[in-house]
Amino acid sequence: MKLSLTKVVNGCRLGKIKNLGKTGDHTMDIPGCLLYTKTGSAPHLTHHTLHNIHGVPAMAQLTLSSLAEHHEVLTEYKEGVGKFIGMPESLLYCSLHDPVSPCPAGYVTNKVLQKSVIIGVIEGGDVMEERLRSARETAKRPVGG
Repeated sequence: MKLSLTKVVNGCRLGKIKNLGKTGDHTMDIPGCLLYTKTGSAPHLTHHTLHNIHGVPAMAQLTLSSLAEHHEVLTEYKEGVGKFIGMPESLLYCSLHDPVSPCPAGYVTNKVLQKSVIIGVIEGGDVMEERLRSARETAKRPVGG
């Protein structure tokens, strides 16, 4: 994997991560986005629709809990998670928790996390009004960036 920077402005990096995947032939723009999946399926998108959308992120996000839940099936399938979920060419990123599920209470009281800086996420896609609304609401929260 190789990070190729195009520009750095106030510590924010713009560029590409190259040589990703088993064969090293994938590239991902940064900043970039992951395709959120729920147990390997993109919510509200059929398999057919997903493959007809132009510009789908190269990297799909899975959760450890969904992989653990399907461990026996995946072991028996023997052709890999990517092929199992119908995205054999996608890069897969495994996260500990599903970002749309609330975190268990223990994570809030964790001493290490209490000292961590939380980065606020601005939502809204390509709708400027929604991004501004999201930025105003995020700025009201105790975030470090």
